[in-house]
Amino acid sequence: MNRSNVGRRPATLLLLASALLAAAAPASAHAGNRVQLYAPHFVVEAGTGAGSWQLHMNLVDADSGRPAPGFDVVASGTDGRGTRFEPVALTDSTNTGQYSGEVNGQPGTWSVSVQAKERPGGNPAVPFSRTWHVVLNPGSPAQTTSGGVRVIESHARELKSQWVSRLLLASAVMGLAVMVIAARRWRRLQVTP
Repeated sequence: MNRSNVGRRPATLLLLASALLAAAAPASAHAGNRVQLYAPHFVVEAGTGAGSWQLHMNLVDADSGRPAPGFDVVASGTDGRGTRFEPVALTDSTNTGQYSGEVNGQPGTWSVSVQAKERPGGNPAVPFSRTWHVVLNPGSPAQTTSGGVRVIESHARELKSQWVSRLLLASAVMGLAVMVIAARRWRRLQVTP
């Protein structure tokens, strides 16, 4: 066996393992090839009539950040006095993952819950559920110009767990490559007179 080939094989194996890791990362990030639904933006604005509010939510795949159109999204809410609005379907009329709907409620503090899930026969997805606490005060200078409140969330926790698993997998591949290189060098030292 040529000595120059012995030195190249571990490097080739390491390069191949790195390529496989890079190719497998996006596919393995999904939970069983299902879209992981997440809402990074949620906006409540004053609607057209008295006591009317527009809910807007962007729905994305938490793994890729790509828009997630074509899912069932429903919002419901309660205020501190026991008043509630019944579940309202949020629709994505532009098919871009931007869901919206109109609800009725008096100004005050509200808990708005949103649930998103796959449609029967649609793309498979990991359901999303979240409750936001908002204060609805039309005309208040502290609110957005539309009289609503803007809530923007980050999905850093989900991204952190993805990167931790990828880092562990990369560490295992690197550790295996180091063991292969060490074993080959040790064997080469045993063969050399």
